[in-house]
Amino acid sequence: MSDVRIKVPALKGESNLEAWDTMLFRALQVQGLHQYIKDGVPEPAIEGEKVQWNKDRGMVGYIIGYTLLDPEISGALKNNG
Repeated sequence: MSDVRIKVPALKGESNLEAWDTMLFRALQVQGLHQYIKDGVPEPAIEGEKVQWNKDRGMVGYIIGYTLLDPEISGALKNNG
């Protein structure tokens, strides 16, 4: 399989929310991480599985965070859950 990269646009607000959401989901899907935002992935009870779970959650957070460049957008998301 070739190295597939999907560029997720920075979230600018409602004007590009739909495109951002679609591209974010696709980028996470390519990485096998979409379930973290679609259904949520509970913390595993088995200690050995927690390492991968933490790595996966970290990557999801990194990908999302990288698209939230505007402090006002980031702040609004934090304040509204």
